[in-house]
Amino acid sequence: MSHTSQKTAPIVHRVLYIPELLDMVFNYLEPFSNAVNARVCKRWSEVALDTLWREVDDMHRLCTLLAPLYVGDDSEYKFARILETADWKRFERYSRRVRRLSYRPELQCKPQLSQSVFDDIARTRTTLSVLPNMHSLEWEGPITLAVMFMHPGVRRFAICLPLILDLTAITPGTDNIEAVPSPDSPILKTFLAEVQDRMPNLHHLDVRMNFALRRIEGEMVKLITGLPRLKKITMPRFCVTTNVMNALSKLDSLSCIEFQYSSEQGSGDPEDIHEFRPTLEEGVLLSLWDLSLTICYEDANRFLSASFAPTNIKMLFLDSHLFESPENIHELLVTISQKCQLLESLALITLVHPTLPPDAQAELSESITFQTLKPLLNCPNLNSFELVHDNPILITQAEVEVLAEAWPNLETLILNNEPVFINCSTLTLEALIPFAKHCPRLRHLGLFINASTLGHEYCSTPTSSVSPSKRARVGYDGPAFKSLKKLSMGVSPISDEKGVALFLSTLCPVDCRVEAGVTWDEKAPVGFHLARAIEVRCGRWMHVEELLPGMVELRLQERERTRELERENEDLKIRNSVLLDRLGMGHHAGDDTCITA
Repeated sequence: MSHTSQKTAPIVHRVLYIPELLDMVFNYLEPFSNAVNARVCKRWSEVALDTLWREVDDMHRLCTLLAPLYVGDDSEYKFARILETADWKRFERYSRRVRRLSYRPELQCKPQLSQSVFDDIARTRTTLSVLPNMHSLEWEGPITLAVMFMHPGVRRFAICLPLILDLTAITPGTDNIEAVPSPDSPILKTFLAEVQDRMPNLHHLDVRMNFALRRIEGEMVKLITGLPRLKKITMPRFCVTTNVMNALSKLDSLSCIEFQYSSEQGSGDPEDIHEFRPTLEEGVLLSLWDLSLTICYEDANRFLSASFAPTNIKMLFLDSHLFESPENIHELLVTISQKCQLLESLALITLVHPTLPPDAQAELSESITFQTLKPLLNCPNLNSFELVHDNPILITQAEVEVLAEAWPNLETLILNNEPVFINCSTLTLEALIPFAKHCPRLRHLGLFINASTLGHEYCSTPTSSVSPSKRARVGYDGPAFKSLKKLSMGVSPISDEKGVALFLSTLCPVDCRVEAGVTWDEKAPVGFHLARAIEVRCGRWMHVEELLPGMVELRLQERERTRELERENEDLKIRNSVLLDRLGMGHHAGDDTCITA
């Protein structure tokens, strides 16, 4: 080894002993690799074990630290022997490293753990906290088994409440479970009380269920009231009722109220939010900045315009289970523009009826217009807006220009790109140009347009409209999107895929994705003919997405060649000018001779 190598080697070794650097590297490795790293040396062992056990999503792996498991006659895992004190001493070396525990047995492709495994753990444990440093607990198994893992240090708790506990009673001495009305379930009531008593310092509560909240509303209100440090709550749709909101308003640190559309989150009953009339007191919800509710817009308007309504909201997501008229939407937007001056992100989702035939025509009186949306122009900080409605938006190219000019900081705009009336678009592909011109930060754009034609304003021909391919061939030296990553066309009509791709290649960056389709509620039935029409359009837009990257790359190469030719042309002009100047300097009056430099 050379003298330089001898000097370098110790430096490299010291770098590989830095715990923070090792932790960053180990986080990118598979568990098997970190298990090997834990056996390299003592310095690596601690860091590798921390990484290996920081997040546990396999309860079987955790239990094998105590004793071996075997599959019994009932096809469930059980401990092969009785747990001893020595097992728990060995377990402590690993248990203190666990920060997040997720138990979701339905996702495991192996036999489930037997009830006896949890009974043995609860009976033989040597300390009250099985995982003393755990701060996140996610549980989708039998809820009573989660109690042994609870402790005051837990900050995030996600729990799936099974329907059986709300609807059934168990006959003592039997294994039969009968469906009977049970408005006051003692098992569930006791469990929610345990959550409050054992984890009083929760910052995030995530409740997942698939039944009406009214059956446990009283217990849920008590739980929320008993969590004074709660900062975020996640619930299924239709579960933030009047009483729940009243309880949440008492929490000084609450900053986020949200719901999720995922099937694992579940859904409540719209009847529970039929009347949403919370009573807010002065000085409440001052920390709330992210609010998501599933209520009708009339109730939302009344809530936001109340005397002590939250005014520091930056993100607002409203999903109505009703068909909302343009008048209701306009009134809501007026209130939002007046009461939520800090608003940065707004989403308005309404009920759609996807059972209409594809050729159905929308009622003009029930369609959203530019005047409906105009109050939003008074929201100076808005950078994200999403709107979903049954009817397409009736808006002109000039009004699109006004919107784009008013929102220069826009990053996301989904302007009802998937209406049920799929043949009633007032916009063409030229509607993209104002956003490319005025919104340099725009990353996600969704519009409902007729991509088969272009308006006459941007055309060089005297015809009222031309195909996109003709428009692209006449040359384009206008604005282009600088940051666009996703172009969502929803159910927009399209006929000439190549022409549309050619046109988009003048506007879109090379890494921009084009998508189409609907995000309607999966439970809503879709008419056969409508579904077929949407399927055809989605197929054409997928073809556009396939063609676009190559065309954009070709367009960039053409522009680079054009710039190169322009530079060469400019250089030739300069050279020619210099030669002409020199010829002029050497030319005297009356002298007919040619003088060259």
